[in-house]
Amino acid sequence: FSALGDRIQAGVTQRIMAELCLEEADPEQWQQHHQQALALLEGGPESEELARAISALSRMYSQVSEHDQALAWGEQSLAMAERLGAGDVAAHALNNIGSAYAALGDAERGLDALRDSLRRALELNLPFDAARAYFNLADQLQGLGRYDESKVILEEYRTYGLRIHSLVTVNYALIFLALVEWLCGRWAAALARRRQIIDWIDSPQATGYHQIFGRTVLGLMDNDLGRAEEALQTLDSNLSLARNSGVLRRAVPYLGESARTYAALGLQAETADCLQEMLGWFSRTSQVEQIEPMCTVYLPFACRWLAGAEAAEGLAKAHVCLRLLTLSDVQMNNPVKTAILAEGQGSVALAEGSAEQAVEAFRLAATRWQAVGRPYDQLRALHELGRALVQTVDIGGARTAFEQALGIAEALAAQLAEADVRTSFLNSGLVQGIRDAHTMLGD
Repeated sequence: FSALGDRIQAGVTQRIMAELCLEEADPEQWQQHHQQALALLEGGPESEELARAISALSRMYSQVSEHDQALAWGEQSLAMAERLGAGDVAAHALNNIGSAYAALGDAERGLDALRDSLRRALELNLPFDAARAYFNLADQLQGLGRYDESKVILEEYRTYGLRIHSLVTVNYALIFLALVEWLCGRWAAALARRRQIIDWIDSPQATGYHQIFGRTVLGLMDNDLGRAEEALQTLDSNLSLARNSGVLRRAVPYLGESARTYAALGLQAETADCLQEMLGWFSRTSQVEQIEPMCTVYLPFACRWLAGAEAAEGLAKAHVCLRLLTLSDVQMNNPVKTAILAEGQGSVALAEGSAEQAVEAFRLAATRWQAVGRPYDQLRALHELGRALVQTVDIGGARTAFEQALGIAEALAAQLAEADVRTSFLNSGLVQGIRDAHTMLGD
């Protein structure tokens, strides 16, 4: 096209190449192709192709958690698309705009834009845009702790994939469904999907993003179940791909689960390296408040591990994590972010010997995790609350916290049909630690 002097089609081709690079986690190439697409298309009159390229750039910024840029470019694309009557571009742009508004704290406006994007995409029979709208709508709902609503959208997403015969859509919805079910303590349902997830991410049709996402979810399951060796096998195969993905929301959860795995195996150097790399990803953006809870949820773990493993230097690094958490919680209407921040505050306070402050923080974290319906996270917060109460010599309160935690553990274990998996969970470091602490307190 360039040789023919066709700037428009050359620009369109550059945009398509950028989007392919985005799917295959090649950040350097996708940015280069986006810039080349804009350079070619901006030289001509206003056009649908230019509006589409601008919306693609908006999507790129959304992927790297630069949501203010995603919003600015998305609104520019939407305005141009509406002027030109380009319905497909408008549906695409609304998707980016909705995700941006939700990430920036205007949740209802964002969700409305995503629903509008989905409606338009379905009416215009745009499978790719409809799938994106389903995914992003479910993603924003789960980021707000609205898991039942997210699950409904994901079931619709999967049904839509079956209707249009899209293996990618069906299996991506499957992975996301398993994640939401796991977070909500529906472990039996999530584990029932595990074999299909493995088959998909090991297949030639799965993209790099699918492999990263799928293995992150599988690693989360294994780590929560106390199966660190299995988690290591799951995560090691795509760790390099995640590191080089160029997308914070892909790399950070993968690094976070890898750090949890190494810590459970007693591999101190590897844990420290993963956490340092994870913090490096956060430092790349000046807008930490725009980072999704699926990433910041690993910062309290980093606080605990660093404060306990590296003495004074580790405590200083834990304060870095806490500062990031504080910045990420400027949107006070998000209960998930509030729970994450409270847990980080409690971990640092406990490490510094401020037991009363830690008790207050962990009690808030446990309450918030319970309110959004995440039992494993509540279990962890109750364990830390019990430890803090012991330091304040509130033995009765500590015993109550440990008993509540053990009740949650037993309820989760009751869903595990395989005896070895159930035993692994009940003997995991967290559950065993709760049991030992409760026994030490006596009756």
